[in-house]
Amino acid sequence: MTESLTIFSTTAHSVTSTPYTFEPDLASGDPNALNDPKPWLVRVWSNTGIHIRSDGQDATTSDYPLAALLHGAIMNVPPGGSISVVKQTGEADGVAWFSHVKRG
Repeated sequence: MTESLTIFSTTAHSVTSTPYTFEPDLASGDPNALNDPKPWLVRVWSNTGIHIRSDGQDATTSDYPLAALLHGAIMNVPPGGSISVVKQTGEADGVAWFSHVKRG
């Protein structure tokens, strides 16, 4: 079964041995202040091997590994949440992409 994704927005950031934290603007695109911000589905992928962490802490080389140039990982980011990435040991610096997506 093939999964389709609709991409709303994508941002890129360099990936090095210093952790980078992506914090989505969950309120963007919703001008109604009475609506609670909704979680985002975020697809993360990179052209270098990375480690991912999503509990508000900086990613380390002990966190979830993600191979370079594959389909990436889809993560649910709750309001106030973030995704941190750092390159894997021995990998070259690269770029990670973070896409706000919807399934289906």
